[in-house]
Amino acid sequence: MATSLRPSAATRSDTGLLVRQLRQLINFTQAEFAKKLGMSILTIARWKKGRSQPSPLALIQLKSILYKLKALPHKLQKTCV
Repeated sequence: MATSLRPSAATRSDTGLLVRQLRQLINFTQAEFAKKLGMSILTIARWKKGRSQPSPLALIQLKSILYKLKALPHKLQKTCV
């Protein structure tokens, strides 16, 4: 029996939720968030909808943003991230 290497629907929706919540937490528009990550708005929208997954490099960038958020007061997040 062959196994699929594709992420499950739950994984895709979890990634989309993470991307949406992270973007909202730092109070960025999709355009600002895409620019911060060096991605297109369409790519961010695809992640959010579960149509594609972030690359390993993009995941590292998302992780970096999360670490920065953890260390900063909420009011400074948008200016410092």
